[in-house]
Amino acid sequence: MPMKSGVLLFAAMALFCGTGGANAGLLPDPFIFETLSSSNAACGGSCPPISSTISGTLVGAGGNSAGASGTPLTVAANGNGSSIAATGGVGEVIFYFEEMGPPGQLPLDIDVSLHASVGFSDPDIQDAAGDASIQVQANNSAFLLLFQQAACQNAPGACDSPDFVGTLQAKVFANTLYEETLRAGAGGASNPTLAGFNTASALVDPYMYIDPGFANASAYTLVLSDGIANTPTTVPLPAAFGLFGLGFAQAALIYRSRPAGRRRKGSTGAKT
Repeated sequence: MPMKSGVLLFAAMALFCGTGGANAGLLPDPFIFETLSSSNAACGGSCPPISSTISGTLVGAGGNSAGASGTPLTVAANGNGSSIAATGGVGEVIFYFEEMGPPGQLPLDIDVSLHASVGFSDPDIQDAAGDASIQVQANNSAFLLLFQQAACQNAPGACDSPDFVGTLQAKVFANTLYEETLRAGAGGASNPTLAGFNTASALVDPYMYIDPGFANASAYTLVLSDGIANTPTTVPLPAAFGLFGLGFAQAALIYRSRPAGRRRKGSTGAKT
């Protein structure tokens, strides 16, 4: 009897601890992806890409970098083009979340910073591009509950979608699995006849929580994939965006070549 009671107590404790934490091991694992790309005469065009599915930052020799992390939850990109080379990178995090509690619909708030920028030392070089996006959808559904983007391309200051710093809201159902995708890409192309260069950067930094104005908020627990840290967004100053790391112009081509099962409707790439 004492052993049986102990087993039951252990099982009850395991169940309680398993459902009460922010990362309870109940949801699918996240997917983290970084890739660097480059193109130059030494490679005869496009060089072999460098990719990783481990949280961290890849740094290329051409001034490009790619970073994706679940702790802290961010993706970022830097790219650089010159007269001899084009470099770029893409970082992406796909993870899952669920609001556990009484059946019903409730508002989920996401504080997010989206940044995309381009820069040039020569106005005749206009092939830089930056793209940052966040999207939320029910698992295995193509319908987007939420999508927000920041994107810049070509001429300096020509941003299709400006930087976004604010709060987004999605209406989600309790005890339902949702998927969230963060993606950043940036990069620049080369021009053999010009000596100038161009740069681009992108960043996504979110924080998720139940809307505090929701009357029954305390009855719900937000559960995320293991390895995903949900902490309040720290919005970097504009000068700090370049420190985060990723790249895109050529990297957009690599991203398009990834298996279709990993791409999601609404994912974007800056035009090259």
